[in-house]
Amino acid sequence: RWVDWLGGLVQGDLGTSYSSRQPVWDAIRERLPVTLELAVLASLVAIVVAVPLAVMSARRRGTRVDRGVVAATSGIISMPNFVIGLLLLYMFAFEVRIFPTVGWTALSEGPADNLKAAALPVISIALAEIVVLYRVLRADLIQTLQQDFVMLARAKGASDRRIMWKHALRPSSLSIMTLAG
Repeated sequence: RWVDWLGGLVQGDLGTSYSSRQPVWDAIRERLPVTLELAVLASLVAIVVAVPLAVMSARRRGTRVDRGVVAATSGIISMPNFVIGLLLLYMFAFEVRIFPTVGWTALSEGPADNLKAAALPVISIALAEIVVLYRVLRADLIQTLQQDFVMLARAKGASDRRIMWKHALRPSSLSIMTLAG
């Protein structure tokens, strides 16, 4: 069976799904737009949340806020994504009833309904990415803030906000751009 499947694979035939009895290539082509949308949205959410969190944490290194965010991210990363997804589903679909429990609304049918259907999967996927991006950027920012050029900017009277967003974030963001890609 495996040799037959490999022979078909070489010819571009991925076989037939055992569960749906449809060609695998058709199943992939049908689900690929949804997968790409979820991946792009999750990456955007992760970057938008992780960067300000890391900046805030690096600026207030060692404070309660920093320790709280580090503890929260440790808790999130210790849970598998499917458990986070089930918890989000229970809280926001069953208890609060904000989001749908099943189904998908295509973007062409309405952006609001599409985002509502995508919200829980996107959050579930993004949480793991947020933790990784946050931790890498926080470590890089802390290291960058100890560099001579940052001390020179402080000596020249630059504000902490300007130092963080203009001087420290730019060289520190290379690692998260690599990870985000």
